Amino acid sequence: MQAVAETLDIVKAMARGGEVNHSGALFQVRELFSPWSGITLPRLYVGANRPRMISMGARSADGVMFTDMPAAHLKSLVAQVRAEVAGAGKVAQEIRISNWFVWNVQETRAEAFDLAKRQLGFRLYYIRDVAGSLGLSEQDTRELEHRQREMLRAVFEGKEPWLPRTPIVELLIRNLTLSGGNEDLDECVQRLLDFEKIGLNEVALALHGEPSRAIKLLGERVLPRVQKQGE
Repeated sequence: MQAVAETLDIVKAMARGGEVNHSGALFQVRELFSPWSGITLPRLYVGANRPRMISMGARSADGVMFTDMPAAHLKSLVAQVRAEVAGAGKVAQEIRISNWFVWNVQETRAEAFDLAKRQLGFRLYYIRDVAGSLGLSEQDTRELEHRQREMLRAVFEGKEPWLPRTPIVELLIRNLTLSGGNEDLDECVQRLLDFEKIGLNEVALALHGEPSRAIKLLGERVLPRVQKQGE
């Protein structure tokens, strides 16, 4: 966390232009000249899922981006961001709250779920944090934590990864991704709108499957509906 906080300070100083000096616990910068001046610095986001990093990001950055956070768990995270922003005396509307989330709508539901199952291990980095909101038992949570590295290794080695029993697989896919066939598009759009109701003002979609198809689908059938709903 300290490294990220100091990096934010250094980048902001460089954007102001002139000589940059920074004396931090981890990084030291001496007489670094920045030729920039009068520029508008792009928004700086902090990727954060846990309390200390969320606190730092809300207070020091322009946005906080969660990763693979299900709707049931997002409410508490958004509440923390808002509380930290208020505590720092910042304008709440200026902070961006985003969630990096898988978009996996394929031609058929079976195709989407096969793809999601193979990559399920990548969704389990924070399974301990979200287990309660998903209704997972302690036994299932421990098993997923224990097997996660094995699941990732299998993907990189081109093998079939271990999977939990079918009801758990379906629970995880339905809560940790936007997955389904063409027939599930309405539900996936509604879940995007539900993110907004919870308090997100952005979402970063990780496209699974063929990117060109996903972009076309989002542009033609999803974006117009989301924009219309927001009017």
